[in-house]
Amino acid sequence: MKGFIRQEWRLVQRERSLWILLVVFVVVALYAIYNGREAIQREQASLMCDTHQRKAFLDSLEQVARKEEAKLVSLQKPLEPPAWGARHPYFANMRAAATATLPLLNLSALSIGQSDLHIKERLIRLDSEQKALEQDESDLRHPLKLKLGEFDFAFVIIYLFPLLILALLFSVMSGEKESGVLSLFGVQPVSLFEIAKRKLLLRAAILLGVAEALVLIGVLWSDARLEAGVGRVVLLMLAVLVYGMFWVALVWFVLSFGKSPAVNALILGACWIALLIVLPSVLNGLAEVLYPLPSRVKYVDAMRQASVEAERRSAKLLEQFYQAHPELAKDTLARDRDFAIKNLLAMEEVLKSVQPVREKFHAQRAQQAEFIKRVQWLSPAIVMQQALNTIVGTSEERYAEFMRQARAFHQQWRRLFEPLIFQRKAFTSYTQLPEFQFQEEHFAEVAKRTLVLLMLMLIPTSLLTLGAFIRFKTYSIVL
Repeated sequence: MKGFIRQEWRLVQRERSLWILLVVFVVVALYAIYNGREAIQREQASLMCDTHQRKAFLDSLEQVARKEEAKLVSLQKPLEPPAWGARHPYFANMRAAATATLPLLNLSALSIGQSDLHIKERLIRLDSEQKALEQDESDLRHPLKLKLGEFDFAFVIIYLFPLLILALLFSVMSGEKESGVLSLFGVQPVSLFEIAKRKLLLRAAILLGVAEALVLIGVLWSDARLEAGVGRVVLLMLAVLVYGMFWVALVWFVLSFGKSPAVNALILGACWIALLIVLPSVLNGLAEVLYPLPSRVKYVDAMRQASVEAERRSAKLLEQFYQAHPELAKDTLARDRDFAIKNLLAMEEVLKSVQPVREKFHAQRAQQAEFIKRVQWLSPAIVMQQALNTIVGTSEERYAEFMRQARAFHQQWRRLFEPLIFQRKAFTSYTQLPEFQFQEEHFAEVAKRTLVLLMLMLIPTSLLTLGAFIRFKTYSIVL
């Protein structure tokens, strides 16, 4: 059998089409890696916050506030905040607003996914929740660009790599059968299953080896080797291996029916279209039909109407507040100038008004995601995209965790400033303001989610392999 492998390797070396397609695939993959790297670097540059500049800015504000306070002390005047200025807590909230940033991993260059649709910077101040929708509408990139997404390494692996496998393996066995060479194998003391396995696996090993080498090149080129750690790189290589094995198993199963190369090509091409193009589109469309999102236009319109209504009722809201908190009431002139309290009360009124629409929006979006999770095993494209996004840090789960942490930080910000505003206390501690730090999820959680997704691909791979084994027992060497 060693002689058979050597002979098969010599035949593979003479297959010009295989090497030409491999070279084209490598060039396209390298361009995709470069393109993804450039896209991530642009995102990182736009998110880069100059911490030294912010620190200097906060220092200058604190110096101004301290000087104003020292002047009041020297004049023996009350230390209440002025109508506006560095010591006013609402001024501090606006001018020294923090930023919650979702850090991009360099490894994200390999699978951008839909992360370019997400807002990765959230301005944290008292009216953050009210401004969130305006921030979501601020992306000015071309809508077709946003719909199609970036051409990255994940696209090459998910869509082009299977095409390469199908193109180079569809005629194995059937080509020899058509030419009559296969009948000569009948005199060998080896089963047709073993012959098919070794012919197929030799070519598959070359293709998978090239894909794994490209993964390593992508990791090194994106400067992610230190940041990613060994674990994420191993998971990435494992995902590519399992995905490639699925398509090899599919080819093997189709070949076991003993059809001509033309029929094999037609069947495999139909499988590629169905599994990677049609099925994901159908599932996404079904999710949108079953769980439609409320109109974003209506959402924004409801918020605007609520803002107008809250502004109109601001005087009444302020009066109701002082009736509920008489200890905070002052003379009529001071209350009329209490614009900060008016703004906070109006903001609360707006959020209460749009809360039902907001909750429905998030609930429907969560149900869409849950539906896709339940049916994702039907499409290897969805499973592989989810696995790659999970590994490189562009998954929906990581973004949802960022939003959860950003909301928690916003609540911390509110607990800091709202009591000062309502109690009319001055603020001077600019340099002690909290800063947002995103806490990455543990690698164990990433590995767990990834391995579950890979199992969803290993199950059909095993079934296809078993089916091919059974079919080859009845394989006919005659057309």
